[in-house]
Amino acid sequence: MEIDRRELKRQAREAIRVSRPSFWVVTLVYLLMTTGVSTLAGLLVPAPDTGNISLPALFLSILLSLYSTVVGFGFTLWSMWTSRKLSPGLGALADGFSVALLVIMTSILIFLHMLAWSLLCIPVVWLVLIPVLLSPSLSFLVIPVLIAGIMIFSYWVSLRYALAYYLLADHPDHGAFAAVRRSVELTRGWKWEMFKLAFSFIGWELLDLLLYSLALLLVLVQGGFFQSLSLEHYGDAYMVYQIILSYPRSALLLLLASIPVKLWLYPYRSVTMAGFYDARLRLQREGSVEMPPL
Repeated sequence: MEIDRRELKRQAREAIRVSRPSFWVVTLVYLLMTTGVSTLAGLLVPAPDTGNISLPALFLSILLSLYSTVVGFGFTLWSMWTSRKLSPGLGALADGFSVALLVIMTSILIFLHMLAWSLLCIPVVWLVLIPVLLSPSLSFLVIPVLIAGIMIFSYWVSLRYALAYYLLADHPDHGAFAAVRRSVELTRGWKWEMFKLAFSFIGWELLDLLLYSLALLLVLVQGGFFQSLSLEHYGDAYMVYQIILSYPRSALLLLLASIPVKLWLYPYRSVTMAGFYDARLRLQREGSVEMPPL
């Protein structure tokens, strides 16, 4: 038995269009609370030019990551309630702070599980690479194939835990361990369906990436910006990107470039995923014994 992706997305579009306050207002506030705060923090505490990570910058990065995780859980709450036609307000974005420790514990558990699976993946990828290693003409493919293999495997494993935050939202009293364990159970045999659902948003995501890339290109071609860079920075793409973000006007342009797409894509995708979660629970309650295609 399959879950109808088109119907899920149609229901999500209908739900977010009738939500009050409007979905774009909620998403804009969410972006200001996450990306906006991170950008502002990066301007106030910029990364050192030497490329070394300072303790204040490291502490701020960890703090912002935990903060964004909790706010992201609030957006998950809004998405669930919107999918269920419960008319959540902006306050849903802050509701995650009432269970912040549980949210953080869940994120840590997911990270540890992902790390363990990634470590197990590395020997398997190396075994696959043996034919490449034995062929000198293909040796240049070793690193790209290794990285691609780990990324694909990690993404596939991440689907095991994709429903953990929804389960935590429904049953916070069960705790983080139960949310992670139940997510693994609910997604078993359904990862391909989840991948197809996520991939169905690829057009919007590519448009989002295109707008951001065009804004980044616009910043790069500005003569005044290039003149402010020292010669040794050109060989380090990450360092150049960090320097770009240290300029308020450049950071603001990159922040605003793809917001029109994000204001639609983020709630659309998140509410659709919440609908998938409810559909999966419904199938489990109905006791369906027919397994979906693997």
